[in-house]
Amino acid sequence: MSKRNIFKYLCGLFFVAISSHGLSAEINKIAGEILKEIYNPPINSTARALKFSMLLQRAAGNLKVKTQSIKYGSTVSVNIYVELNCDNDLPVYVISSHTDTDSHRSTVIGTSGIIDNWSGCIMNVSLLASFKDIPLKNGYIFIGFGLEEKGEIGSKTFLKKISRGLRDRIKANINLECLGMSSLKTWTNRSSDDLEHLFLKAAGKTNIKVAMQSLYNFESDADSFRRKKIPAITIHSLNLLNSSYINSVYDSKDLFRMDIFTDSFNVLHELINVLDNNKSPIRMIDSQSKDKPAKYALTTIDKENGFGDGVQLASINPNSIEYRAGLRAGDIIYKINKYPVRSSQEIKSLEYTLSQGDTLDFVVKRNSSVKNFRVAY
Repeated sequence: MSKRNIFKYLCGLFFVAISSHGLSAEINKIAGEILKEIYNPPINSTARALKFSMLLQRAAGNLKVKTQSIKYGSTVSVNIYVELNCDNDLPVYVISSHTDTDSHRSTVIGTSGIIDNWSGCIMNVSLLASFKDIPLKNGYIFIGFGLEEKGEIGSKTFLKKISRGLRDRIKANINLECLGMSSLKTWTNRSSDDLEHLFLKAAGKTNIKVAMQSLYNFESDADSFRRKKIPAITIHSLNLLNSSYINSVYDSKDLFRMDIFTDSFNVLHELINVLDNNKSPIRMIDSQSKDKPAKYALTTIDKENGFGDGVQLASINPNSIEYRAGLRAGDIIYKINKYPVRSSQEIKSLEYTLSQGDTLDFVVKRNSSVKNFRVAY
């Protein structure tokens, strides 16, 4: 099959997903045009914001695309958004992604980041296109934040500049990050438990597998909302093998899978339906204290044994999966599920990928012995 026919086939998968929601032929056409842009992410943040604005206007039709100027030092950018059904006193949900790309990746490494976060931008616009002409019970803001890579500048500015009345009506933030690599996951220790419950309900309606994962030592674009006591959920698709590719030369179209992106659209589309019909309060309560990971210290000893670098556990939390597997402080982890471990980041990336029932096999050196441990998540 030629590359052109493969692309037509993959686009067809997305058209089927869109059509399954009973949307018009015009929306199908718009969604298809938007989808084609997934493989053409602009190389820098300015060009990306411009293209996102054009796509958002294409999806919005007669709705006005609004902007907010934002600044970080000498760097100037914009937030770009559309308000859908917000001209009343209804509760509002903010569907967000960020339009800026890591400056080191774009200028030094030379890749534009199709996963981080052009995938979130395209999903955001596609969701707007699919709901634009549907009667809704709540208001929605579809927004691309600028300067999020600089410390959530865009999201902070958005909440500061909108009217107090609109801010008080925001019921929750649904943040879209790094989609299209593996099945959808929530950033559980930074997400509202009530929103996660609704997310699982939506996934159940689609019969598509999702997971809830803890992640530490990273910031989320949803943090600005959480600081304002607004419930939020971050939804992503990173996994153990390719989470380390973000902000690297490997963040390219080779990582992106259209079938997974289509499944993600189905779940997220259903999530908005569930949110629109939800009558229960959404609370800030999240899982901050659950499943704290072990503390890792990098070690590079024993290269001659053929394992390569390993990661030594400086201490270990009794609630962690490593402890349940039988690992203890001082152990050196060399492999997980047959994959060599060379940094603590690779261990932390487990938090992205585990689903209930998954099996993990650890190859560990304890004192002078090599031991194997297995545990079910």
